[in-house]
Amino acid sequence: MDIGKKIKDARLAKGLTQEELGNIVGLQKSAIAKYENGRVVNIKRSTLQKLAQALGLRGSDLIMETDQPEAKKEQPIDFDGLSEKKKAFIYKFIQMSEEELERVEKILSLVENTK
Repeated sequence: MDIGKKIKDARLAKGLTQEELGNIVGLQKSAIAKYENGRVVNIKRSTLQKLAQALGLRGSDLIMETDQPEAKKEQPIDFDGLSEKKKAFIYKFIQMSEEELERVEKILSLVENTK
């Protein structure tokens, strides 16, 4: 499930309109609509944190994939227990373009193949 759908589902579950959620986090209704429709892919970390807090979620709830098949699911990551360096890397990773992700994926596969 993508971030936009998670935001929308959580907003609706709380009974909020886009305008109400925007007012809570200090954004325009149009920004909330863009996030929910996937028109903004690089949402700022601070904005994600505000949205998560307003929706009663953890920041990781918005960024973690939940549509994995049961067999491939791993233990959820305790983001609160991660070092600041790891948290910063995760947020940089989330904001990468598809091209950048492909380069990182190639690098990681090279590292895995040398083990």
